[in-house]
Amino acid sequence: MRYPAATVMAVTRSTARNISSMAQDLAKCRPTEVDFINGAVVKYGERLGVETPYNRAVYLIIKALEASCSF
Repeated sequence: MRYPAATVMAVTRSTARNISSMAQDLAKCRPTEVDFINGAVVKYGERLGVETPYNRAVYLIIKALEASCSF
């Protein structure tokens, strides 16, 4: 039986060299899926009166990085 912490560590080790799809999109100046991930969390948080400061920060940073590319 594997404990949750051991599973997390195993996944962390096995994916340590992976590059996220969003990072790949930014590196190639392609639009990201940030609107559908972090943007959605922010939108629903606002509707429900739940603050989402970390999702909002990530969203704003990614949008700024996208804006520096010419699509």
